[in-house]
This record gives sequence, C-alpha cells and structure tokens, in this order.
Amino acid sequence: MSYQPCDQEGEPLPGTELKEIWRVAPTPPSDKYQYTYFAHKINSFDMDRSMLIVILNW
Repeated sequence: MSYQPCDQEGEPLPGTELKEIWRVAPTPPSDKYQYTYFAHKINSFDMDRSMLIVILNW
C-alpha cells in the first residue's frame, strides 16, 4: 500500500513521490491458499498446551 500527496483533481503534487507504507508478508511457496507464515502459526497446535486445555474446558 502506498500513498502520494495529490491536488484536488487527484493529480500528484509536483516534487512528491510515491511512499510505501505497508507490504503484504510473504507466503510459504507450497501454500495452496497463500496464508502467511503468521497465519499458519496461529492456526497450528504449536501453542502452549495449558491454554489449549483452558479453551477446551470453557
């Protein structure tokens, strides 16, 4: 995601440049659904087992 200051007609202001403010995280090459590494981590059972027990007993 990028931005650049523009005038009221939507044209870029002179002397300004496009600035990147956010980039999508890379995905594992073999991932069919293009989930990020972070999404795989939070969706895995690779977490604190005591928290899993608390969630299941809720």
